[in-house]
Amino acid sequence: MAHERLETHMRTCPSLILLATAVALGATAAAAERPGDANALPSRSAPTAAASQAAKPQPPQTATDTANVAQGEKAAGIAFIANETSSQILASSILSMSIQNRSGDDAKRIGTVNDLIMDKHHKLVGIVVGVGGFLGMGQKNVGIPWSAVANVNSEKRVAVVNVTKAELQEAPAFATTQDQSHTGDQKEKERQLKLKALEARATTHDSIYFAYNDAHIAPRYQFVIEAWSAYLRAAPDVKIELQGTAGPHGSQRYNDALGRQRALAVQSALIANGVPESQLSITSSGKDYPVCTQATDACRQDNRRVDFIRP
Repeated sequence: MAHERLETHMRTCPSLILLATAVALGATAAAAERPGDANALPSRSAPTAAASQAAKPQPPQTATDTANVAQGEKAAGIAFIANETSSQILASSILSMSIQNRSGDDAKRIGTVNDLIMDKHHKLVGIVVGVGGFLGMGQKNVGIPWSAVANVNSEKRVAVVNVTKAELQEAPAFATTQDQSHTGDQKEKERQLKLKALEARATTHDSIYFAYNDAHIAPRYQFVIEAWSAYLRAAPDVKIELQGTAGPHGSQRYNDALGRQRALAVQSALIANGVPESQLSITSSGKDYPVCTQATDACRQDNRRVDFIRP
């Protein structure tokens, strides 16, 4: 009876329904917290901040990120230089500095610093001094080791180097790597031009002629020997074949030997003028290949010769 009155009252009062529902939920939670209860439900605790952070996927760290971090750490450790000290010299104060050969009243100006020479570790190892104008000799740059600098006065912009005029005159001109490359190219061009001129002079006369039944070189052909000698000395890779020939008179065997004797005479003359024997070879064609077949003395003379042949 009482139960029926309660249900009737709840239907008429919605607030009682909400209150009953809250009581029921509270009882269920309390039962779940009691240990040993088979009907207890597992509790769910709120995730911690660390767990939430770990659960989120993190982007992989790249090599650039690592390098940037390392660079930042290194930059933070730089000991910056705030002031120039008395034991330090600025490079700008060395450039255009006057160089003297000694200290005192008898000091003479020998030149001006035009450049600095640094090693691969950026350490000052020398100075490039323009000398000549103050000493009455040809103008040139001279590389002087920094260790040879005896004294430096930054305020007066003067440095002292213990060196004599004779030493500066004998000193080689300082050349940069670019200068050396340019000089090497220029020298090669000059060498090629000279070689072409020597070749043209030699090949203008490519034969030496002999008297009848003779293997001696006449004095008038000495200039041919000299021209070919100069060319072959300048061109060690060039090889020449000396081919001796003879006129139509006599046996084949005799003319072969005569042609060879003439070729040997030319070879000996070239070797005497400094041509390596390895650049020379000799052959004989005897009377087999005449350049003229007419029965005249002038024609026969043309066949008594040694030809310079480039294989």
